Amino acid sequence: MARSKGHKGGKGGIAGKGRGKLAQAFNRHKLQDQHLKKVAAKEQKQQTQKQQQIKNKNKSKHSNQHSNEIEADGNNNIINDGSISVKQHVMATQRPFIPFGQHEHVLLVGEGDFSFALSIINSGYISPEFLITTSFDSLNELIAKYSNVEENLEQLKAKGVKIFHDIDATELIQSFKLTKTFKKNKCKNKTVLGTDTIDLILFNFPHSGRGIKDQERNIKTHQLLLTNFFNSSFELFKLLKSNRNYLVNRSVSESTASATGYFDSSNNINTTNSKSNNIENGTEKIAVTLFKGEPYDSWQVKKLARDSINYKYEDNHQRGK
Repeated sequence: MARSKGHKGGKGGIAGKGRGKLAQAFNRHKLQDQHLKKVAAKEQKQQTQKQQQIKNKNKSKHSNQHSNEIEADGNNNIINDGSISVKQHVMATQRPFIPFGQHEHVLLVGEGDFSFALSIINSGYISPEFLITTSFDSLNELIAKYSNVEENLEQLKAKGVKIFHDIDATELIQSFKLTKTFKKNKCKNKTVLGTDTIDLILFNFPHSGRGIKDQERNIKTHQLLLTNFFNSSFELFKLLKSNRNYLVNRSVSESTASATGYFDSSNNINTTNSKSNNIENGTEKIAVTLFKGEPYDSWQVKKLARDSINYKYEDNHQRGK
């Protein structure tokens, strides 16, 4: 058997004069095999596309169902159907828990770069004139720590927010240099704070700053921090209430004096040491933001709030956002 003219071996393979039967059978089998492979590949591609379309359709339907469930249950839960976690979807759609109203007087303690204070104003959660924001660090210390703090502070000042530095959350009255002698300085506290009423004191992610590695010591240190913060907040609430009462009583006394000629010049400060969670109609609140899990769960915030100032503990799920 000879090779085809001019062919040196390679592709084309066996040939002969007029294409012999063996050559024809070989080529026919080769073409048929190629055709079958093309058909199989095409069918496989179509089947894969069809499966993907069904999968996408089911995924879209499933996502919509979860979205409806999230709205229906008040955004309280992370739903998992056993195969697809929708935690990220929940985080994207649920409304943040805001423990204060737009026109409530709020005191923020322990701020860092003041981005939180700026964000709640820009988001419309609070009017600037109702916000008092503070840092434990001095201004120079903040500038050394945070590259964006000066810009944030400038924006807050431009909006009319009261800003304080070197404020210790565990010694609020002393840090603000407030007075308990109302007879001589009846309006000093209101002048310093810009208000004689604070509805909420908020401490976001409290930390001692010590970096204690021993877990037990770390927990005890932060329990002490929170206990002192609760007591300090309670004392501030009580001082402001006494100051308000003094001004009211003074106004009544002055009215009485104009009619009777007698004026009571006593301080009228409430010196009671009793601790009640109803400071004034139960309106004053203390809020602490913490991560879930250890070591934070071991801080036992509920117990600390109850034991230190007899406050009722309430978390964001209990409030029914």
